[in-house]
Amino acid sequence: MRRFFTQAGLQKFKGHFRSLTLFAFDYDGTLTPLTSKLSHAKLTHKTQRLLEKLHGYVPIVIISGRSISDLKKLCSFTPTFFIGNHGLEGIGVKGKLKTNFYQTCQKWKKRLLKGISDLQGVELEDKKYSLAIHYRRARHKVQMKRLILHTTSRLHPAPKIVFGKFVINLLPASQFNKGVSLKIAMHYLKAKHAVYVGDDKTDEDVFRLPGNSILKIRIGRKNNSCANFYLEKHYEINRFLNEAMELWDIEDPELERSSRT
Repeated sequence: MRRFFTQAGLQKFKGHFRSLTLFAFDYDGTLTPLTSKLSHAKLTHKTQRLLEKLHGYVPIVIISGRSISDLKKLCSFTPTFFIGNHGLEGIGVKGKLKTNFYQTCQKWKKRLLKGISDLQGVELEDKKYSLAIHYRRARHKVQMKRLILHTTSRLHPAPKIVFGKFVINLLPASQFNKGVSLKIAMHYLKAKHAVYVGDDKTDEDVFRLPGNSILKIRIGRKNNSCANFYLEKHYEINRFLNEAMELWDIEDPELERSSRT
């Protein structure tokens, strides 16, 4: 994995402007910094403005572990599509399947509230189609993670467990993840190329996708990541968006603006 802001990185980036390109982003830790409180993760005015400007040229999709309703409350920018719950909520997910996801999560929630309600610094987030157990505010995080996993091991049906930064996500079994969702979005929008930026373990489902049609960029360097390039920290996202606008104008300033729908 190489640093994005190099000649090699920018040249690769430029190569993805040859045809309709879809830009996709994770939300927390990518478009916004990670916060101790979930409700504090809001876009800065500058990031919002840059996204809106870029959206005038290309479709933009936000793919997050958050629910779509939560994203709409927090995100002051409206993309082409929101995809929530790690891909369980969004394009291609039928209503009956979402009902099954919801019923499974409610069953888990009843059991979990008995098992983790007394744990200090732990928060259970009900995202309707998945659950997330946050332990960022716990004092002894390693021990707390062990306790949470012991509790989740008793759940039935067994959840798909997706680890994040001091969070354990519980998902009903399905074929959907962030990678699958990005491919569905590309097909739906007839995009031949995509650029994806993410920061967490859940984004590896995108980074592991085969082929060269997707440029994969991670926030923060990680040796075992499958991303192509990395940005040093979250604060470089605005520089990245600026670079996208500059490259787009250089490539074809007369390019007809793509539809926002």
